[in-house]
Amino acid sequence: MRRSVRLVHLAAALLALSAVTAPREGAHAASLLLVADADAYPSGDLVTLRLLGSSMGATDDTLFAMLAMDPAALQDVSLQRFAPPSPDGVSWLQGGLGCLPDGGACALIDMIHVNPMTLAGAPVGVDPALEPFTYAVLTGTAGAPGVYHFDFATTPFTQRIDFFGLTSAPGITLTIGGAKAAATPEPGAALLFAAGIVCMRLRLRGALRA
Repeated sequence: MRRSVRLVHLAAALLALSAVTAPREGAHAASLLLVADADAYPSGDLVTLRLLGSSMGATDDTLFAMLAMDPAALQDVSLQRFAPPSPDGVSWLQGGLGCLPDGGACALIDMIHVNPMTLAGAPVGVDPALEPFTYAVLTGTAGAPGVYHFDFATTPFTQRIDFFGLTSAPGITLTIGGAKAAATPEPGAALLFAAGIVCMRLRLRGALRA
């Protein structure tokens, strides 16, 4: 039952991302979307957050996004980061920042792309067929009961979002309860998920033809 609920959340996220990444005249529409697999969790449950991004044709040589959170929200935090294949065949270099020891923040994206001969920054883009791309997966055990906000850092200047021209992105709010409870499945989960995929593909096809 929980799987069907999480499919609904992922499908809704895909639909939302397809809306904000639609091509815009005269400007790139790069976007980052933080997606949770549920809105509420019982304490002790597994929480999974994914960071999806779309460059929408822009190029960059430095990508960064720091997520701030209350250390009481998640315990035993684990972070996986991913880099999209580079069109020039030179891999993105992952930085050394991860999650802070106190659990108050995690660098979901921290990478640079350089010319291997000169070591200077070399801006590249992302294959549209791979977008939205999953840049990070953050997991942890739901902690103390409460309502928690997960927001991207905006200060200091060096820790704000730097993503294909994007400098800010919305966070999310999660509720953690005090007891285990079975998730209530929503009807039509598979249909909604399929609709999200179809919508993304139609928008991607339109972007490639533009």
